[in-house]
Amino acid sequence: MEKNTGKFMKELWSLLLSAQKNASGVPQQFLDAKEEETKKKKAENDRIFDEIQRRKEKEAKESEEEKERQMVASAIIWVHILTSNYCRMTDLANILPRNQIEGERDVLVCNLEMRMELV
Repeated sequence: MEKNTGKFMKELWSLLLSAQKNASGVPQQFLDAKEEETKKKKAENDRIFDEIQRRKEKEAKESEEEKERQMVASAIIWVHILTSNYCRMTDLANILPRNQIEGERDVLVCNLEMRMELV
């Protein structure tokens, strides 16, 4: 312990002199260290904020793409339904009288409009 006393006293004395020169009474070395620590924390917070923003943007983009995929899938299903119903109506045209075909078409159109309102 005695062998480090001289080194300790030298460091202490330089800190005391620095504190005496500074208006706040705090050694400049401590102020510089605190400033550096603050800069590092700010840089880390900025990095975290940027990462959160990047993830939010990515999630929003993925959500939008999923909505578009669902809309395309719905459109494909509707085309299939309409095509199937049209083929069925065409087949009915060969079997049923004309006024019954018109009624069937009206029912199909009504069903289609109701389904489109649900989407």
